[in-house]
Amino acid sequence: AARGGGKAARSRVIRRLSTAAVRWTLLAALLLSAASCGDPPDATGAEDRGFRPDAGAVPQLTPDGSSVAISGSMARQSPRIWLVPADREYPDPEAGRPLSGSDGALPLGWNHAGDALLIWRSGTLMELPLAGSAPRPVVRTPLARPAAQLADGGWVFTPEPNSALSILPPNATEPRPFTTLEAGEFSHGYPQSLPGGQILLHVVREQSHENTVEMLAPGGNRKILFRNASPAAWMGDSRAGTVYWAQGS
Repeated sequence: AARGGGKAARSRVIRRLSTAAVRWTLLAALLLSAASCGDPPDATGAEDRGFRPDAGAVPQLTPDGSSVAISGSMARQSPRIWLVPADREYPDPEAGRPLSGSDGALPLGWNHAGDALLIWRSGTLMELPLAGSAPRPVVRTPLARPAAQLADGGWVFTPEPNSALSILPPNATEPRPFTTLEAGEFSHGYPQSLPGGQILLHVVREQSHENTVEMLAPGGNRKILFRNASPAAWMGDSRAGTVYWAQGS
């Protein structure tokens, strides 16, 4: 697959979001970076408000940027996933609600329509409708890492450590390879679907242990956006046509 990039790609990145949404996006980026390095995130601020976030979870912003799903426990209750307005810094009893059927689960990503959350529990990816019905098993996988859904309904995910991405096509029961590791690459991971569901972001980890954030277009064309970057968190707002990138090194 072709790989390119540079200023032209970066110039299309638009940083135009509310302060609250930026806070959530930066938190997601920090947690992604911490997860890739094996270091637990600092949860002090959340605990001061009676909420203990799950150290293994990454906040998942809804496609329209209005809410965020985060896993954790409130007032010594069992861990579950909370849906919180994006203008709140942390969940609290007055804001947000726990999602039914999410006990002990981690949020991994939203479906293309934004009305169901992909969760991971006990080695299985499941689709949890916000309407309150029971989660639907999608595919077995040992990894609880962010996944993404394409416009056609296919789920893209990381099947195992140190691998390329796989996809479970619509109505399929077995996943198939979605990307292929090229020379010098260690793994592909953290896929994230851009508005429209046709283009993905993903992180390439090189054998040199450097991370590269790439854009994966239909047909398998790959374009480098950032080199030597921590896993990037993004938020797309279809109403405003905005995308936000958080990048570290």
